[in-house]
Formats: sequence, structure tokens, C-alpha cells
Amino acid sequence: MKGYLLLISVCSLSLCNNIAIGQVQKTQEAFPSYDQIKPLKGERTDYGGLDSIVRVERKSINLFDYPAGTVTYLLNGKSLTDVKYIKQIVSDKRKDIDSISIGEPDKKGKRVIKIDYNLP
Repeated sequence: MKGYLLLISVCSLSLCNNIAIGQVQKTQEAFPSYDQIKPLKGERTDYGGLDSIVRVERKSINLFDYPAGTVTYLLNGKSLTDVKYIKQIVSDKRKDIDSISIGEPDKKGKRVIKIDYNLP
């Protein structure tokens, strides 16, 4: 019985000691300001309206607005320049497009657009 009492008192003292550890000084800025967290212009925003319908704002891009001869398309790693053929592949409703990345132009003014897709 004495052993249990001693064990309980040691455990309770050790638990009480750990509770007293905390932050020593207050920090000046506990929360970020509005300027630090506000979204950038053109950033994608998802939000729920009052009617519980989720709305999505997206920025649309056209992959085929670039001048002829300045773009190389990589479709699933295969290099192509025929815009008509690429439009046909991308517009096919059976394909799921996984990712699109548009590279910066190089010194010659040419860029690479990488499109990864798969058939379901």
C-alpha cells in the first residue's frame, strides 16, 4: 500500500512540474497582418457561398496563341510542333489531362509547353 501511495505522489509531482513550463516572453506579432495573407491578383480562389454552393474562379489560358515556330509541345514526353494535331489530341473528351506546364522562352524566343494526359 505504501508503494502505491509513493508511486502516485511521484507521478502527480512530475505531472505538475511539466504544466508550469510555458512561453517566457510575449511575442509582439501573434497573428499575420492582412497584407501578409491577402491573395494575389489572378490567384485561384475557392469559396462557399451563403447557399452552400462552392464556386471556383479560374484563369483561362490558350495554349495556341503563341506565334508559329516559337513553341515545342511535349505530349507525354513526345516532342511535337504540329499545332493542328495537338489541338485534336487535347480537345478529345476521352483524354484526362493530368498536368500542363508552360516554360519560359529561351534566348532564341522559343518555349516548351509540356502536356501530360492519359486515356481512362
